[in-house]
Amino acid sequence: MKVTLKDISEATGFSISTVSRVIRGESGAPV
Repeated sequence: MKVTLKDISEATGFSISTVSRVIRGESGAPV
């Protein structure tokens, strides 16, 4: 089963855009 950004977002409570930034390794994500 493929895990989507939406799945991670719902599991962590972070927005999809935040999850996406973290996965891409961009700085400035409020973690």
